[in-house]
Amino acid sequence: MIKAFGAALGLIWLASPASAEDGMIAQRPTFHPGDSVTFADRFETVSCQTWQVQQVDAAGNMLTSRCGDITAFFAPDGGVTSIIDSTGKKLIVFRPEAAPIPFPLSVGMRWTYHFELSTPTQMVAPDIDESCETAAIEQVVVGGASLPAFRIECTDRWSVSFLSGSNQSTLWYAPAARSVVKAVNPSTPEWSLQMTGYSFAQP
Repeated sequence: MIKAFGAALGLIWLASPASAEDGMIAQRPTFHPGDSVTFADRFETVSCQTWQVQQVDAAGNMLTSRCGDITAFFAPDGGVTSIIDSTGKKLIVFRPEAAPIPFPLSVGMRWTYHFELSTPTQMVAPDIDESCETAAIEQVVVGGASLPAFRIECTDRWSVSFLSGSNQSTLWYAPAARSVVKAVNPSTPEWSLQMTGYSFAQP
């Protein structure tokens, strides 16, 4: 699954000190209405490219973001809770939220999160246990610029009824873009993404 931003109360994480080579530490990002990000194809499986922040709380945590007539809702710690179109149709729902990224973020951190996922095409919502680790700092190209990003390796273990399985994914979180800028999900490519640009209403 794609992570958004933040740290959850229910998150379990362990941190080890960053090495000199991987010494970057990312603080929790803050947002303003008008901030925007653009993806090549989709965000959280929803085919819509440019998302603009609509609402934030007093601490600068993003609460809603809109792409055309589609609105994404976020928990204050950054995890997506749902994406809904203008008719009220729920395109995707996470309970309690999609696994957020814990901050301050550094190389060597590990965390786990449990959530439930539902979409209109699913008969039954699977339970998902996600385990992630920040593995390294790598350069990722976004809109022609090379950004330092945390490479995050994740394993999703899912179960529904009597079926179960697991998926592997790799994410890159770039502090300069305040977002996951790339995600690769080989077994479920609809969850992959590539950011192509971003802009902020205030630095």
